[in-house]
Amino acid sequence: MSSIRPSGANVAAYRPRRHIASVVSIAGLILVLALAACGSPPKPASAVSSPARTSALARPVATATASPTAAPAAPTGFSPLALTFVSPTDGWVIGTGACASCIWIYHTTNGGASWSQSGAPPASYPLGGCYELPTPCVDTLLFATPDRGFAFGANWGDAFMTADGGNTWHALPVTDITAMALAGNDALRLRGADGGCTTGACQLERSTDGGVIWLAAGEPLLTPEGLGGDVLLQDDGHAYAVGYGNPAGGGPETAELYRSSNFGLTWTHEDDPCSSRSGVRPIALRVASSADGVVAIDCLANRAGSSQNLVIVSTDGGALFHTQRSAPSSFGAFAVGSASVLAVETPAGLSVSHNGGETWAATYSCPAENTANTGISFVGFETPSVAHLICGDAVARSTDGGLSWTTYRFAS
Repeated sequence: MSSIRPSGANVAAYRPRRHIASVVSIAGLILVLALAACGSPPKPASAVSSPARTSALARPVATATASPTAAPAAPTGFSPLALTFVSPTDGWVIGTGACASCIWIYHTTNGGASWSQSGAPPASYPLGGCYELPTPCVDTLLFATPDRGFAFGANWGDAFMTADGGNTWHALPVTDITAMALAGNDALRLRGADGGCTTGACQLERSTDGGVIWLAAGEPLLTPEGLGGDVLLQDDGHAYAVGYGNPAGGGPETAELYRSSNFGLTWTHEDDPCSSRSGVRPIALRVASSADGVVAIDCLANRAGSSQNLVIVSTDGGALFHTQRSAPSSFGAFAVGSASVLAVETPAGLSVSHNGGETWAATYSCPAENTANTGISFVGFETPSVAHLICGDAVARSTDGGLSWTTYRFAS
C-alpha cells in the first residue's frame, strides 16, 4: 500500500513505495552511488498544453532560496520520491536529481502550481536504497503542521526532524522506521530492528507531543511476513496498523490489522478483513483511510491461476466492511478520499471510482516523457475532492476527486 495513502487535513507521507508479491532478499544488493557533481536547481518553465490528456502540462517555478542546512549543490533533473500535505494547498516534496543521491526538498503553498526550494537534511538517497549505507539516508517526508515535519529512510534509513517548516533539520537517535503517521500532536510509527518491518517483529510506537518522545509500552507488536507494515492516523482519532502477509507463499498469507478510535490509546485486533470474503481466500494487499472512520482495503484473490483485485470499504473504523467489489488489477498505489471515492494505480495509469468501487474509470496516464518510469508511484487524497500523485518526475493535482488532473513537471 503507499505513503500510504492517508487522507484528511493532515496527510501522512506520500511515499512511492510499492508492495511486492514476495520478499526479495537484498543481502547481495549492490548500492549504486553516482559520484557526479550536482548541477543547478530545476529552472522555472512556463506551462504548455499536453496533447495526451485534457489537463494542462505546467512547469512550476522552483525558486532557489538560501538554506541554513548544509547541503550539496541542487540537482538537475529533479525526481520526486515522496509528497506530504498539511492542507489542500500547503505541501512539500522530497526527491533526487541527476547526481542520483542528492536530496532536495521543495515547498508549495498553492497546491503544486509553483514550488520554492526549502532546506534539506544532510542525507542522501542512492539508487540502491538505504540498505547498509554508511552515511545518512532518507526517502520519505511527512509533515504534521506547517512547522513540524520528519524525513526518514523507510526500513533501513535514518530520521531527521524540522520545527521551522523545513528550513533546518536535526538528526534523531533512531533508525529503521518503516512507516509513520501524524495528526497534530499525536503520532504513530512502526519500527523493527535492523531493517524495519521487513525482518520480522514490527513494534508500534506512539507519541503525544508531536513526535519528540515515543513510547512502545502497551502498543501492538506486528509480525508481517511478506509486504512489510503500515500505519495510518486521521484527525478524528481513527488509526490503523497493519502487518501484511506473503501472497507468494513461504509464510502466512493473511494480514493482521489493528484499529483504534482514540489516536492509538487502545487497540482492537482484527483478522485479515479480506480472508473470509470468498472461498478463494483473498488477502489484504493495501490499506487506505480517510476521515469519519472510512477505511478501504484492496484485496488480492487468486482464481483459476490468475489474480483478481477486490475492494472492501468500512465506514465505522473497520468494525464492519461492506460487500466486496471488483477493482482494476494492480499491485501499486491505492487511496481513498471518502466511502465513495477510491483510486488505484493500473498498468495504464490511474483508475478512479466515485461509487464505492461499483464502476471504475481511467482518468490519468503518465506524461509521454515518463514512459521509461515504472508508472504512478503514489496517489493520495487531502479531501474527497483534492488529490495528488507522483509519476516519474511529475507531480499531478486533481480538484474533482481524481476525475481530471493538472500535471506539474520540474525542468530537467
